Amino acid sequence: MELLQNEVKLYSSNSDIIDLTNLRVFMKYKSWGKSCYSSIFLEDVGYIESNYKNNFLFLIWGILAILFSVVLFYILKSESISILGFLLGSLLCILYLFSKQHLIVITSKSGNSIKFSVDAMKESSIIEFISNVEQAKLNRINQLYNI
Repeated sequence: MELLQNEVKLYSSNSDIIDLTNLRVFMKYKSWGKSCYSSIFLEDVGYIESNYKNNFLFLIWGILAILFSVVLFYILKSESISILGFLLGSLLCILYLFSKQHLIVITSKSGNSIKFSVDAMKESSIIEFISNVEQAKLNRINQLYNI
């Protein structure tokens, strides 16, 4: 990350994926093998949260596979196809349970957001990061309005 004029790095987190400076929150990541960057200026941060997210597609496809296997059993009277569909649906439902990710989401006032996984971070580090962002935002607003 190249720093802007008068910018100072305050905090690096999550294996240097996220950088907090006195001016912005900056995220670098890879998508389809290409480097990507997202940035939100501190005065534009509207909301920051820590939450958990599961991949609901696993659950939806799992339930559909189970329902489809039940319907096939009653229509075709074929146990093998029904068992295969039931096993596939069960596997997808289990994958849903294991797809849980702990995320921090920083949303700007315009609605854009930076989301990153914090599964490897300790709870105390997550709280420290959120506190650091809030304090940096307060300092930035005070600087902008000469308070």
